[in-house]
Amino acid sequence: MKYYKSVFLSLLILCVMVLPVFAQSGEIILLTVMNDGMNSTGGTATLHLKITQGTGRVYIDTFPMTKMDTQISTRFAKQIACNILDEDCRRYDFHYTISAEAPIVGGPSAGAAITVLTAALLSGHEINNEIALTGTVNSGGYIGMVRGIPEKVDAASRNGIKKVLVPIGSNLNISESNIEVIEIADIEEALFYFTGEVPQKEAPIVKDIGYTDVMEKIATKLCNRTIMLSKIINTLELDENLTLIRDQANNLTRNAALAYNKSQHYAAASYCFGANIKYSYVQELKNNLSATELRYLYRDIEYNISRFSAEFFALEYKTITDLETRMITTNRLDEARSYLELVNFSDPQKPENIYYLIYARERLYSASCWSLFHGSLNNQIKFNSEILRESCIRKISEAEERIEYINLYFPLRFGARDDIREAYGHLKSTEYESCLYKASIAKASANAIISVIGVNSSNVSDLVERKIDIAGKFISKQIEKGIFPVIGYSYYEYSKSLLNTDPQSALIYAEYALELGNLDIYFPKDKFFIYLDNRSIMIYLFGLVLGFVLYPALQKIFRKREIDKLKKKYYGNHQ
Repeated sequence: MKYYKSVFLSLLILCVMVLPVFAQSGEIILLTVMNDGMNSTGGTATLHLKITQGTGRVYIDTFPMTKMDTQISTRFAKQIACNILDEDCRRYDFHYTISAEAPIVGGPSAGAAITVLTAALLSGHEINNEIALTGTVNSGGYIGMVRGIPEKVDAASRNGIKKVLVPIGSNLNISESNIEVIEIADIEEALFYFTGEVPQKEAPIVKDIGYTDVMEKIATKLCNRTIMLSKIINTLELDENLTLIRDQANNLTRNAALAYNKSQHYAAASYCFGANIKYSYVQELKNNLSATELRYLYRDIEYNISRFSAEFFALEYKTITDLETRMITTNRLDEARSYLELVNFSDPQKPENIYYLIYARERLYSASCWSLFHGSLNNQIKFNSEILRESCIRKISEAEERIEYINLYFPLRFGARDDIREAYGHLKSTEYESCLYKASIAKASANAIISVIGVNSSNVSDLVERKIDIAGKFISKQIEKGIFPVIGYSYYEYSKSLLNTDPQSALIYAEYALELGNLDIYFPKDKFFIYLDNRSIMIYLFGLVLGFVLYPALQKIFRKREIDKLKKKYYGNHQ
């Protein structure tokens, strides 16, 4: 008892001494442009950041005022820094203070610098303030183009800055001899210049054997169906319209064969799925279904969706692979139901009805194929309904911020808004896996739009290629942690296959890979970690030594108290 009391008191002293200093702070120079309507002039601002123990909140204090896009991009920067470092930032609060010469600070061009400062402080590094950076920050840490770079470089030169980091593709010819302009691609590269921290060498992506086996089975099932249908359709006499659809299906079939031979099984499965829809559509149009046959086909598909759903949702899921399987399979089932609902029996002869039925049937078949991933990989992770609900809400919040950011520049309707509405619907219905998936897709779609803002059309292919590389880095990090991201890798592989033929779709799938390739950041880690800066560590060690020094004295105090109690007990009773 005496020993435990003394140790407890010593630990209490340590806790009291260490807890108040769980903080890290620093600052970075921002480059700005002021425009008076006639001329543009470069200037500087100072961003100060203090990170404290907290609950993930972001505070922004500015003088003078900032525009809404600056506030949103600050939150983007924090999220991206945390993702790059694989850091659970829900245990910190972030206090950003911007002081500038301009009357109003606006624009997203400080995003990259904010991300660098946040990442540097989170990893315990100091910033070299003889360097400045301008550029937007996009998903995965990609640094995007900004305006006014020559004016910003001029301002940096006037303020004693030695190096300016700018986005790749800026193509500047700077005559100042006292300043060096360096083009960089991403935040990890920027951190090297600011902190001296050498980026970790990217490990090669090694496909999990379990993933390869299951994905090959999925591709084989879908493509065997393609071969069967193609043999039937290619023997039929077709009119001009149906011949065109058949030729499109044949082209998809050839692409599938090429992808399969390269072991790009997800790409092969996708091509075969598209071919199956077209072949089946031609077949059913050729059959010229009656209204009764149409209704029978509808009921058959409806029954099979219900039966499969009941069997699938009865499965218990324990791993992140099981969660991913639930997400992607459920998404396909939802698509099948939504297309089934589009069938209009008041006009059964409309070709669209056949297409809706065929799409629903093929989507159901692909859902059954993807369900094969359940229980295939052992990526254990902790989650329950409440954790999934919180993850869904976080994803929705992140997606909505990006949608509102886009709305500041392009107040147009686009698909991400529909995905967010669906995510809210799933949240309300407690379908948290579907909510998380839809919110991820919405965020990825918004990221794709943000990524191309300010990018010349001639540079889009380079952008997409770099995005794919960044997605590969994130997937590689997941594999090093013992997690193989089934959905993320599948989309990554597919984006690579589309790069040369369809760069816009390749960009979308690269963004999908980034969003769905690191789902573990939304779930608790199986480790205990407290952030300590160097000062905290020194005080902790001092407190530990002090505890051992005080231990003998504390032991004597407790011993004397015990003796006094015994004396009172025994001598008091004799009296």
